[in-house]
Amino acid sequence: MNWRHFLTTDPEDLIYRKEIISEFRSFPDIVLKVRAVCQCILEIQSVCRAPSGGAFDTDSLQEFKLFRHAHDTLSDLADALRKQIEAGKLTSRGLKRLYEVVQEKLDRHYFKTFTEDWEAVTSGLDSIASYTLRFTMDEEMHVTQCAVTGIHKDKYVRKLLPFGSKEGRHADKLWDLGQVKEMRSPVEELLHDAMHIHYRQFLSTMRDMIEDLDDLYRDLNFYLAGLNYWRQMDSFRVPLIFAEIRPMEEKAFTATEMIDPVLLLHTRKAIANDIDFAPGGELFILTGMNQGGKTTFLRTVGTLQVLFQLGWPIPAATASISPVAGVVTVFSHEENTELQHGKLGQELKTLRAGMTDMTPDSLMLFNEPITGTSRWKTSTSPVRS
Repeated sequence: MNWRHFLTTDPEDLIYRKEIISEFRSFPDIVLKVRAVCQCILEIQSVCRAPSGGAFDTDSLQEFKLFRHAHDTLSDLADALRKQIEAGKLTSRGLKRLYEVVQEKLDRHYFKTFTEDWEAVTSGLDSIASYTLRFTMDEEMHVTQCAVTGIHKDKYVRKLLPFGSKEGRHADKLWDLGQVKEMRSPVEELLHDAMHIHYRQFLSTMRDMIEDLDDLYRDLNFYLAGLNYWRQMDSFRVPLIFAEIRPMEEKAFTATEMIDPVLLLHTRKAIANDIDFAPGGELFILTGMNQGGKTTFLRTVGTLQVLFQLGWPIPAATASISPVAGVVTVFSHEENTELQHGKLGQELKTLRAGMTDMTPDSLMLFNEPITGTSRWKTSTSPVRS
């Protein structure tokens, strides 16, 4: 997932996402149906991207079920959303719009009587577990004709072949399946002749559907990821809040008891800190002993800014933040001896690249950007330009 695609500076977008993720959290049954839709789309993508290129084989019979499965999962989600909306329990604009989008997808790809017609036409294909083939063979045991005589819901059970053993086997002894492999190729060839056109049409239909569902899949995964993040923070008993949205021109970033979620995930503990930029932007210089937490403090500021602009809650007691046009980071790194320049040269190039990306509405995070001139560590600086 390209997270940059979801970063926004629009306050209305941030409010919209807050409403969706908050209501998702309150309706776990709807979340389960959302996950089912995403899983179904993944399965269809896997079939459509298979290296076979659309060649039919006997296993392809199972794949036809995906067309019905996609219909059922989308319908289940639409029905669940509709019921909660009609009951007045879902009020966010986002989930009301989600219902409309899912219904539009269903109407575009399926006709009204799809369920009834599927049952009549497929004769149980959607619940297939095994099928029966009838062979006609010549004297040399070559298959000359093949027909499907039954599709069953029961699991396949190996049975004796319908002809006797020429190796003196006992009548009740099962044949080694290796003896059957010689018949597999002609059987698949006969099935291919009858089914490959339909299978290619099926794949073409599914590819069109996946292309149309791509935006829905991307957005649903974004909110599912937000819920997973929220649940992880809950497991650490960390308070999460939606930060107050300040205008961009105020260059505000005020937070109390903010916590670095990255550090929390790795160490299961973190120290809370406060920060308060003056209105209109400010330069902070943070100094201290090595391993004192300067880098963690800087990373916390950057991480909370990103979470805020995703529309997700942030780990803090209180927060008031302005959107930024970009987050520019310049962190010190180990010297690369394969380059022509020394460490100072590397750091200056990195610093210049970072400053090139700056705008008047950027958040700049400099972590010991120049250390190549002295044995002493330089300061860590968050800057609101």
